Amino acid sequence: RNIPKVYTLYPGVNTWRLDFVGARRGATKKLLTFERSFDTNVRMKTADKHAATKNDDTKERLLDAALELFAVQGYAEVSVRQITARAGTHLSAVNYHFGDKRNLYLEVFRSRWLPRAQKIRQVLTQATAQGILPPAELIRLLAKEFITGFPTYDQAIKFHQLIAREMAQPTEAYDLIFEQGQKPIFEILLRQLTPQLPPGVGREQTNLYIFSIFSMVLQFNFSRVLVSRIVGRDYDDQFIDQVVNHIVSFCIKGMGLAYDQTSNDA
Repeated sequence: RNIPKVYTLYPGVNTWRLDFVGARRGATKKLLTFERSFDTNVRMKTADKHAATKNDDTKERLLDAALELFAVQGYAEVSVRQITARAGTHLSAVNYHFGDKRNLYLEVFRSRWLPRAQKIRQVLTQATAQGILPPAELIRLLAKEFITGFPTYDQAIKFHQLIAREMAQPTEAYDLIFEQGQKPIFEILLRQLTPQLPPGVGREQTNLYIFSIFSMVLQFNFSRVLVSRIVGRDYDDQFIDQVVNHIVSFCIKGMGLAYDQTSNDA
């Protein structure tokens, strides 16, 4: 027989309630049970989603706070209480997300520094994928990526402070820095430069050349205040191009290679 139907939309519940007027009491009870169950599941999923978002935000704030504090004060001088206070979260958050302070320290390198090193490696890998790249182009690419690759100079300085501390007093974090960051980039330069150097230049001398290249790049990148005061120039795009060309010219001539000044990209 025909049974009239009534559709009711309940505020805050993403479902239609379907009541069959004149239906048996048992059928209505089952419908109400289904509706309550469905509503409960929706609310639980929404709560879980909000909790996951909140946890991710807390984790990121802890990493940002740890990066700043470890860079300025060093690992030994920073307490978990300082980190959580800077991040604006409770003391147990470090243990919840990272296990302990040591794992948080390592995660700062994994999630903050390592992606930057991997990007430089990727840029060099792509540029050399077709074979040997001329030394001037290789050094220019490296210098440009180091000097202009960070979102801000303040962030570059923080990473420099972290790495400098690990270089001076290595911990287990330096194994990560060396194996996954520094060594792969160094090896790309070694493979590229070795067949292009003058006859008689051995592996040891080639390594020293590469160290000199890195030294110039890092010095001009992290000594901007000194360079600007001595030279009287800000690190704008024009001056950065001039610095990069100087690094390229100096390094190429220092390795005993011919340098074509007209090859500058500036």
